[in-house]
Amino acid sequence: MRIIAAVGEEESYGGECDAPRAQEVPGQEVLEETAPEETLPENDGALTQRHQSSWTQKLADIPYQDIGDVLAINSFVPLLLIRELLPLMGHPPPTSTSTTQAPEDKPTKPAGYIINVSSREGLSEASPDASIKGGHHVHTNMSKAALNMITETEAHPAWAGRRVAMNSVDPGFMSAADGSECPIGWADGAARVLWCVAKGEVEGEAVWGRFLKHFGGVEAVVRGV
Repeated sequence: MRIIAAVGEEESYGGECDAPRAQEVPGQEVLEETAPEETLPENDGALTQRHQSSWTQKLADIPYQDIGDVLAINSFVPLLLIRELLPLMGHPPPTSTSTTQAPEDKPTKPAGYIINVSSREGLSEASPDASIKGGHHVHTNMSKAALNMITETEAHPAWAGRRVAMNSVDPGFMSAADGSECPIGWADGAARVLWCVAKGEVEGEAVWGRFLKHFGGVEAVVRGV
């Protein structure tokens, strides 16, 4: 059994991509305000107090390098990992000289797992004026949407060809800001990420091609088709 957890930037009030940089970039005037002010010991330092971060900034205020970093970490690098490692995972597909296995004879237990750690901000909303987006953190939203689309596009061929179960998982908020309490801890977040693996290994139930949150699937919103 092989598992890839393509973990992107933590979806929280600020991340490593928000650290101040020396070079001049658009949005440079707000970088000093995004610098860490104090890191509290709660949740192993995951609670970081800042005056401002790209999570709360509008489109015109987010430094270009932050946008590029977030897109690379949350979508481009996971795509590279999946492309390079998927051929090494699961059951090899039948060759032209091998006996083709009937669909009913294929194993139903996953032979490998790919978990794209995502967030619900990458999902389409039922209404275009949904307050959960509201003109904030567009770069993390679009990067998570791209990560979710990797799962939606590649999960079926990964399962049909190699019996590798690919899912996107929202682990929930594991950090907070402004002195608020962390909603969940690391153990809870890790359990949510690995739930689909437990379903496969313990119960023999294959969960693939889903966006998972709170130990279950989330239905997609489809508009304008």
